[in-house]
Amino acid sequence: MFNTFNCRAIMGKPYLVSDLSSVCYDEEWTSNALLAGLGCLLYPLGIQLFNGALLWRNRHKLFKSQKLITRYGILFARYEA
Repeated sequence: MFNTFNCRAIMGKPYLVSDLSSVCYDEEWTSNALLAGLGCLLYPLGIQLFNGALLWRNRHKLFKSQKLITRYGILFARYEA
């Protein structure tokens, strides 16, 4: 996602470093940059929200179910019941 914003000017025209056939700052790049920016924001938040929802949904059986302890114990092992 971050490679979308890595542009370099070659002979006065900006190109993507990862794909020199793609010009930066045109309509296609702008739509891709919006998606990449959204992904850069949602990825770190999405992981936290998913883990929180998973723990919240199974909160009544976290320390009782061996299946949950095996699968997700790393997320809640240091907390008290």
